[in-house]
Amino acid sequence: MPAPGWVRALQGRIDAAATGELTRPLARPARGLEVPRSRRAAVLVLVGPDGIVLTRRSSRLSSHAGQVSFPGGGIDAGEDAQQAALREGQEEVCLDPASVHVAAHFPELPVAPSFRPVTPVVGWWREPHPIGVGSEIEVASVHTVPVDELVDPAHRFTARLPGFDRTTPGFAVDGLFVWGYTGWLLSTVLQLGGVDRPWNTDDVREVPPDYR
Repeated sequence: MPAPGWVRALQGRIDAAATGELTRPLARPARGLEVPRSRRAAVLVLVGPDGIVLTRRSSRLSSHAGQVSFPGGGIDAGEDAQQAALREGQEEVCLDPASVHVAAHFPELPVAPSFRPVTPVVGWWREPHPIGVGSEIEVASVHTVPVDELVDPAHRFTARLPGFDRTTPGFAVDGLFVWGYTGWLLSTVLQLGGVDRPWNTDDVREVPPDYR
């Protein structure tokens, strides 16, 4: 199944935006701090005919527990970001890597609070198949959210973590509260894809305790 035009156009638009807001990480490590190569990670933004795949992280995890994320994790020795993202998709949501066409890569960006450099990989799910929780240790639930729901202004807001000044784009979809790096990346993908719609950025909502 061929990818829609907005997905095919993403890489060019990512490259064109690479000198602006896109390259600004959500947080930066202190000047001179070296991040070990072993701590680098990749996430898979999996776009299919039925929508974009998101996961709710397990409450048992030591970091970002209960938050909404894309499938992803650390880049192993000998892997590149694309290989790591597809492997993590297989491990976390039972994805067949052969069913995915990699459409675009974002720049590597360090993400708070660990400053771990993360490379987002956008994949078109050309051969969709049933998926589900592949690792209960890491994933509580798997959700495929239609793009129409993601761009609906009624589902958009600005998320704020109590006690912090920084805000991020937020989404209320499929019973989920999406914010932080995932909210920013999801908003950026939709914006660069040209499918985003205007929404009320003045609608500020605090992140619920079980999503912190």
